Amino acid sequence: MTKWIGCYLLKEWRFLTVALSGMFCLLAIEHYAWVAFGPGTWGPRFACCQTCFDCGKVSKGERVKREFTIKNTGRQPLSIQAIPSCGACLDIEGAKATIGPGETSGLKVILNVDKLEDGNFRKTILLSTNDEYLPKTIFCIQGEVVGKLPRPES
Repeated sequence: MTKWIGCYLLKEWRFLTVALSGMFCLLAIEHYAWVAFGPGTWGPRFACCQTCFDCGKVSKGERVKREFTIKNTGRQPLSIQAIPSCGACLDIEGAKATIGPGETSGLKVILNVDKLEDGNFRKTILLSTNDEYLPKTIFCIQGEVVGKLPRPES
């Protein structure tokens, strides 16, 4: 009888070992799947290389143009809304309201220097998105307004 009990326990032990190793494999696969495809990658994700532009010295009468590139690195559409800090001196063009997964869009910002006073300036644009980790981003254009820059002699 002890042999039979020993074989039975040995069989149960093997079954338990296989079951436990299978559970560890499933846990490992689940962990790596969570890291690679976890909740942070399923929704829309905002990505931008540069959010501030220094245009240096500009003279009255110039229009400073800058295009910021926005990319959606997520797996769902990214909704954006741009709000300039000063409506009279900043114009925004070309920004799509929705950017698909993996797509890029340009946010063209045009600064009318005539409406600024002489001296240093910093104008901002608030970009609101449906990205849960980065719902708001501030873009800026900064520089210095001088009366009239001398033209180089030829």
